[in-house]
This record gives sequence, structure tokens and C-alpha cells, in this order.
Amino acid sequence: MSNPKTRGDLVRSLTAYIPLLDHDEGARRINNAYVNEAMGHSWSFLLKQWTLQTEASYALGTLAVANGSTAVTLSGGTWVTSWTTSPSMRRIAIQGRFEPYVITITGATTGTLADPWIGEDNAEASYLMWRDTYPLPVDCGYAKVMALYDPLQRFRLELKNQATFLRYRSQQPQLVNNFAEVIMMSDMSAETPPRPLFQMWPNVGTVRAYHGWYFRRPNFMATDAEFPIWPQEFQDIIVLSAAIEHYKTPRFHSPKYLRDLMPAYADMFAKMVKDFDGNPAIDSEIEEVFTGKGSRRGTNAHWQPNVLGFSGTGMTNS
Repeated sequence: MSNPKTRGDLVRSLTAYIPLLDHDEGARRINNAYVNEAMGHSWSFLLKQWTLQTEASYALGTLAVANGSTAVTLSGGTWVTSWTTSPSMRRIAIQGRFEPYVITITGATTGTLADPWIGEDNAEASYLMWRDTYPLPVDCGYAKVMALYDPLQRFRLELKNQATFLRYRSQQPQLVNNFAEVIMMSDMSAETPPRPLFQMWPNVGTVRAYHGWYFRRPNFMATDAEFPIWPQEFQDIIVLSAAIEHYKTPRFHSPKYLRDLMPAYADMFAKMVKDFDGNPAIDSEIEEVFTGKGSRRGTNAHWQPNVLGFSGTGMTNS
């Protein structure tokens, strides 16, 4: 096994193979290859755990709403000013209508609905507001296999595609419970860099802690002295990937070099997937936090999905 290679070592390997490539361009191609390869698969060495804490729902006071208006005014309560951070990531169910509205909190007693209120005018409407959307950590880079584990209910929340998630939620859109069952990747935050956002259902209306796993997105290496977060026996795949990127560009396109490089890259990539596949790794980590064995459905009496929707106990507003 060779010694770990720095960015400078990787650049020198690349420029030795491509003599006309200067150091700065070589460093750019190495960094591109490094991040692209890290994002190209769910690698076990990039797996990371974090804790998600949900927020309590809020229903203190009453709202003044008017038909056709998006403005809401709170009386008898105080909304937390930190909730004004965009996006709101909150929904609100207001007396008189079945469907929840997305709301942006604009002050301690004011908010704006995403759509005009279609109910009747009401100066003292009861309501329930909750948070259904949360961001993944800032260094998250591979969200498709993100996992959440509920340590109290002892099961892994199911990650659903948008169509399936929305079909579940549409049956009981106002359901606010003590625990969630399914999650969906929904959008990206407005931060720089943006973070993936995900929604939970049933909506969690209590402060709960969930164990979460995700795959890190590495940053570009800023100097030649930095090391990639990469198993050292496979660092050469970064050089191979950078060389392939170079010879695929229109200016330097070379079928001959690509024929030589592509099989070597494919062999190394296949071995990496065999040795460092993150899908079984994330399952293994979740299994370790179980207090007992058995399938998810076998440990959770609250959840029995069927073809038409939901059945079972425990699915009531709280």
C-alpha cells in the first residue's frame, strides 16, 4: 500500500501523464474529479451521522383571516421571530378549511399564506401550525439514500418518491402526530451552498430526536498540501477520472487515450463499489442502534399500510 497522496501528488501524476497540462489546470481537473467521484456513488467512507430534532406545533391564540387575502394576524399568542427565516418550512390549518396552507412568518403576530384564504372571514379562527420540512446538514451531498431512524418507535422511516408521499399525505393533510412514518426529498434551501430539504409525514407536533445518516459532500482541496477524504489504495481513480475528463473535452478529445483509460477506470470503480458500497453500510449502522431484531413493520404496531392508504391504530391528531 502506497503512502496517502496529497492534491499536489495527484496533480503531478496527472501532469506526468498529460505533459502539456499546466499545474493550475491540473489542480482544477483533480478537484473536479475528486468531487464528482465522491458524488457519483454512496461511498461508505463518506457516511456520517447526525441528530434531527423536530419542533413542537403551535396553536396558542386565534387568527384574523379574510376571504381572498393572504394576510393572517395573530391575537393572544406570540410566534417565534426566528420562524421568519426563509423558507418558512411551516404549514397551518385554520378553522373553516380542511386543507393546510404554507405560511411564511413575517413577525411575532403576522404571517403570509402562500395562497389566498378561500374560507369565510373570521376574526377569531382557531388554528394549528407545525413544521413539516427540515434541512439536511450543510455538508450533505448524496441525499437519495438518506436515512432517518426513530429510536423510540424503533424503525427506519421510509424514503418515498414525491408521488407516493403526496398520495399518503393527501388522505390526512392536517394529521399532526407524535411521530413520522415516511419522508420525501422536497427542495433545496436558499443558502450558499444550498442544502437538501426533506418533508415528514405524519406531521410531527412534538420535540423529538431522530438519528439520521447521510453521505458527505467533500469540498475542493484548496492547497497542494491537502489530502482527499478517500481510501488511499484507490486515490488513483481520481487521476484516472481527471484524465478521462480531459480527453473527453472537444479540444483534447482522444478516442485512443479513452480506450486505454476507460477499462482501467471501470475495473477500479467496480472494486470500490464492492469494497466501499454505502448502501449496506448505512443498513448496518441502523441495525446497530436497534434494541431488538426484526423488520420495521414487526416492531411498529401503529403502521399497517395497504393498497388504498392507511389502516391501523394511532393515526389521530394530537
